[in-house]
Amino acid sequence: MKIAQDLIEGLVSIIKLGPKLNNQQRAEIRKIVGELGDELQRALKMSIMYLEKAPRISDDQGYSDYLSGATGKLLNAFNEFEICSGIYGLHDKFNQAFDPAKYSVNIGNIQKVHELIDSLSNGEQMVIDGMDKLTEELRNMSWDFDSATGEDKEAIRTQINTYIKLSINSIESDRKSIKNTVREVIKVM
Repeated sequence: MKIAQDLIEGLVSIIKLGPKLNNQQRAEIRKIVGELGDELQRALKMSIMYLEKAPRISDDQGYSDYLSGATGKLLNAFNEFEICSGIYGLHDKFNQAFDPAKYSVNIGNIQKVHELIDSLSNGEQMVIDGMDKLTEELRNMSWDFDSATGEDKEAIRTQINTYIKLSINSIESDRKSIKNTVREVIKVM
């Protein structure tokens, strides 16, 4: 009878602990996803603000310096380790067979949440890679701008400003996509 009593007590404690554990896991998922979304949106907004300033710089040397300095300024806006660690940890939990985080989600939504978390982790890396490409392109364009003279210099400035405008539109689209994905994860939690 002692074994049966111990088994019953163990099951009762698991049943009592289960909802609390589920609530904790759901809260952790919401926290990680929310923080990631906030950080990425903040960094993207700062990047937009930085880029919007460039076309307003009339001094040629100041303009060139501003463009070539984009790498340090924009990539510093993304504290990559902080952003990556939380979402990749969550992504790993959803890939494990028996992690409680996965099963804290309504069984009908597990696959959807997993796909959304995959989307966020892939999107986060794509944004960082995109910023790296953008800053490299701005640096190269600043060198072209520095070496040009007269009408060529103005033509290159126009090309750079057009590139910046297109980049701002792309970054804003990424920001909205991240915002919508975060909302979707939280909604299905």
